[in-house]
This record gives sequence, C-alpha cells and structure tokens, in this order.
Amino acid sequence: MTEPVLFSATSVVQPHWIDYNGHMNMGYYLVAFDEIATDGFFDYLGIGREHKEQENKTTFTLGSNIDYLQEVLEGDQIRFETRLVDFDHKRLHYFHSMYNIDKDYLAATNECLTMYIDLNT
Repeated sequence: MTEPVLFSATSVVQPHWIDYNGHMNMGYYLVAFDEIATDGFFDYLGIGREHKEQENKTTFTLGSNIDYLQEVLEGDQIRFETRLVDFDHKRLHYFHSMYNIDKDYLAATNECLTMYIDLNT
C-alpha cells in the first residue's frame, strides 16, 4: 500500500478479548479496530464524537472487511496504522493495519467504507 500512514495508535490485547483457544476472538478484532483505530482516526480528522455532539454530523460504516493474518495473545502490545485510500464529499475509504509490536509482524487488516451524514437532514 503506497498511501502514507495518517494515524497511529497503540494498545494491549485485553483479557476479555481472549477466546477459549487462548487467542484474540475474531469479534474483538473489529472492536479493537473500531474503538482504537477508527475512533482515533476520526478524532484526528476532526469528525469524531466531539464533532457529532457540536455539529450533529457523524459517520456510518457502509462496509468493513477484516483479514486475520496471525494471532495475537493476551497482553500482546499492538499498534494500529491507518491510511486514507480514497474520499469524496460524502465517503471515506480507509485501511487499518494491526501489528504485534513485540513480535514484529502484521496481525490483521481492516478495510472500511464510511459515509458522512448530516443528522439534521
């Protein structure tokens, strides 16, 4: 991917994200991408929670795809990198990468298409 990294954040794999096989449950990958990478990216762009509360404009996700490349375990340090693939006046197409910091590998990717919505109209 040739687009520059616009946003980066770090976190730790939480105990409640772990399934009975001892690795991060697939549903929590989306939770982590959404709550850490997407929310942080939107705050960085100025269209996050504060913007929604002040302007009554927000984003709705139209589509999301996750590729699980390598597992992450409880306590692993993870880094998210976000790139903007494309945009127009209503849509954002962006791509998150999740890396295991300690073991230095790409663990998962998340590609999203989001629409910007004026809740007044």
